[in-house]
Amino acid sequence: MSDLFQDFSPVSKEAWLAKVEKDLKGKALEELHWHLGTLTLEPFYHSDDQIVTGPIAMKKSNNDWQIGDSIRKGYPQKANKMALQGLMGGVNAPVFHLSQDDDPTKLDELLKDIALPFISTHFRAPFSASQWMNWLQALTDLAKARNYDLSKLEGSFSLADFQYDTYQVLYEALDEQLPAWRFLHLSIPYAERDQLTQNLATALTSANTLLQHAPANQRENILSKTCFSLNIGTSYFVEIARMRALRLLWANLAKAYELDRYMPELEVILAPNAYDDNQNTNMIRSSTQAMAAVIGGADRLIVTPADLFKEESNPDFTHRIARNVQHLLKMESYMDRVVDPAAGSYYIEALTNKLASEAWQLFQKGQ
Repeated sequence: MSDLFQDFSPVSKEAWLAKVEKDLKGKALEELHWHLGTLTLEPFYHSDDQIVTGPIAMKKSNNDWQIGDSIRKGYPQKANKMALQGLMGGVNAPVFHLSQDDDPTKLDELLKDIALPFISTHFRAPFSASQWMNWLQALTDLAKARNYDLSKLEGSFSLADFQYDTYQVLYEALDEQLPAWRFLHLSIPYAERDQLTQNLATALTSANTLLQHAPANQRENILSKTCFSLNIGTSYFVEIARMRALRLLWANLAKAYELDRYMPELEVILAPNAYDDNQNTNMIRSSTQAMAAVIGGADRLIVTPADLFKEESNPDFTHRIARNVQHLLKMESYMDRVVDPAAGSYYIEALTNKLASEAWQLFQKGQ
């Protein structure tokens, strides 16, 4: 490949800046800088900047991800119908949102005709650990009745409030009954530009609290049952860099505890906050958001339906479009094949390092 450029002389950053300053006709170069919270970014980056990060693979052999679908209404029969429709359309990670009124004894109706060993199944609710114990028992009973191999079932619960004592009880029960299941979500909410690094630092603090309380001989296993849940907005390059920065921060934290650089599962959700009341705009917007999530390294992606803002939505159509965005990224763009495709981009590498560096400083200060 290098032979293709042998007739072109390399151009230094200094030479590029001289050309830019000439074209600006007296305007200050600093006027082209842009600001992301407290971070200042240059108008362009160059190999002379010697920004070295490289691929952040975290032991991934490819860039594949699970196709998620949020199911929020109609427990249990309507939710089951929607889940089956999604599975027929290519979903392999349905996400059921539960309420306090939902009865775990009806779990068999919710999961009717759904073959759990072939997918990962996820449940979200503001339940305590003791409430999740009831759902865990119901799920275990269901799996045994269907003669499933419990050690092979994959999925997750979301634990709303982290208290290590109750967490330990749930962890031990889950480790015994559904060892491949995950249950602690370290949530990173949608953030405006001035809150990006603070949100990363907060997530890292939660992870650090978990590691501090956990016995040293259980940390690796506990982390294998942990998941980061990240809500992303519409700033394409910023969101790619934010996800890469999270991996760098995690690598630093794992190193401090002398742990393997295993990265907990990363679930990415297209934040409803980033949508407006124009359904067509939202469909276009979701495409670029999904691409950012995939390039950033999502392990599971949930594309928010474009008509979420409507009281009377058309779930069949909008959920299909949300699924198909992911199919296009896999089957036509092959974005599931290359690990960390953003590596080597001077701008994204610089932005990744700046976000990670400031978030790490905030974490160290306990902010």
